Amino acid sequence: MSRVSLLNTSAGQNQDLSSLALELGIPLVDDIKQSPVCLVVVDNAWGLVSRELPDMKPLVIDFSLGEWKRRRFELKGPGDVLSKALGKIKGHRAVDVTAGLGRDSLHLVGLGFEVTAVERSAVLSFLLQAALGRACAAEGDRSDLKSLKIIHADARQYLRELYDRDESPDVVFLDPMFPSKKKSALSGKEAQLLQILFSHTPESDGELLAQALKVVKDRVVVKRPVQAPPVATGARHQYVGKSVRYDVYFPGDKVEFQVEGL
Repeated sequence: MSRVSLLNTSAGQNQDLSSLALELGIPLVDDIKQSPVCLVVVDNAWGLVSRELPDMKPLVIDFSLGEWKRRRFELKGPGDVLSKALGKIKGHRAVDVTAGLGRDSLHLVGLGFEVTAVERSAVLSFLLQAALGRACAAEGDRSDLKSLKIIHADARQYLRELYDRDESPDVVFLDPMFPSKKKSALSGKEAQLLQILFSHTPESDGELLAQALKVVKDRVVVKRPVQAPPVATGARHQYVGKSVRYDVYFPGDKVEFQVEGL
């Protein structure tokens, strides 16, 4: 059974819901109780609700509000840990291979990067693209979000294609999903919702890092909870904040992956 479905209501939207469900590869249901998570319309925007989290407000990605806004406009000073991890990079092309809710991608945009955000989930990619469209329409030509591109793809395959085309980004950013019992930069409810939506294996993190190191021009930055084990040993630098840590790897460095076979 699919973990996410499209709720059959057209309130506030003119889009053909059957076509949208087909495009996203998810079922169309008539009742929220029929699916662990439902894609719904919330105040003329798309969002997610879960029957397993009845006290949680609908999750709507909005680049002009809350943590998204803070990442874009407020985290640019000398004390910003991600900025330290990125260092002085000659180029400005970054690939966020774990886009998720888009907050790290916006942080990179706020730091002046041209960002390609890659998300494997068709539903999250749809929500990110919808949020980007709304923000660009509201902000017009002045928007820094013109430097953000959303791609729905398997990140490992996307990196392999970049390698085959000899198109090296300056930075690859990786934020592996972590078990909900551990500390996360996401709120508790958001982390629980993503855990309901997506399965995760540590093996995929090692594969992503291995592929990123093959294609990246300058460095790979891996975001982890402060006390979490590294995806691989051999990080040249670690930058530690209050709740997260950035492990920095460089192409050509000797690293040992925590996954057999890599």
